[in-house]
Amino acid sequence: MKRYSLFALLVTAAMLTGCGEQEFSRADHAPPEIGNANGDTQVLTPPDGLEGAYTAVVYARTEQEIYPPDVSEIKLHIVNPTDAAYYLPESFSLSCYLQTESGFEYVPLSYRDQGDSFTEMALEVPANGETDMTLNLAAHYDLPLDIADSSQFRIQIGELSADFIISEDGAMPVQPQEQMIMEAEQESYPAGTKEITVRLINAGDSDYTFTNEDFGIEQFGDGFVSMTPFSKDSPAAQNGMTLAPDACEMWTLTLSDFSGLELQTGEYAVYLAGIEARFTVR
Repeated sequence: MKRYSLFALLVTAAMLTGCGEQEFSRADHAPPEIGNANGDTQVLTPPDGLEGAYTAVVYARTEQEIYPPDVSEIKLHIVNPTDAAYYLPESFSLSCYLQTESGFEYVPLSYRDQGDSFTEMALEVPANGETDMTLNLAAHYDLPLDIADSSQFRIQIGELSADFIISEDGAMPVQPQEQMIMEAEQESYPAGTKEITVRLINAGDSDYTFTNEDFGIEQFGDGFVSMTPFSKDSPAAQNGMTLAPDACEMWTLTLSDFSGLELQTGEYAVYLAGIEARFTVR
């Protein structure tokens, strides 16, 4: 949860008023280099029944290279430079690079509930596009992660994988105070709502530029968060504006521009570059 000083809160309130997430012994062995750092990619085959020219590669990377042992969520950034949409499965797995009887390899960690680890929805990565996926580790694995034998881990989802390091010194970086403040015009909307309006405030000291492509709609469920990005195919994708310091603006998003999104009863948020505006659908 973001913390603001009393002065910042008072300023924010005034501005809002004025604007209409088998044990093995350790060995001296260097694991393979992390793909995140080197930009390594993987060649994928199209899912069954999907036609498309997979002449390029689809790849994923974690938002950070290093995380603390108690990291509860990890965000994957997935890039699809191919000519066809790519579909990810509903489950993911977490493994650790360990020494086994066969040598060093990634060994899957056991799920807490002995079941599968679901993201609750399959994700489409559009052709020549990219998207983010948030994976909830806390809901499926025992935390903190054990780094006594190895500090290198791997997220696997379908044919995609992304490596990262767990370190006691890998505290989540402290984010600077957001220069943008955003809130939904209404706290609650009825099911079937066609548009959501947010109030944007530039509380920084420099201009802030955004387009509709920077927005997403998050859905919060029991142990998961899903993100639906603004459609790059929408005629309004590049619509945006520049907010000067201290400026405030109302911005309306048409929900049909978020491909596949269906608002049902539950908790949601409009997402913009690290900040979010929560709302409820009743």
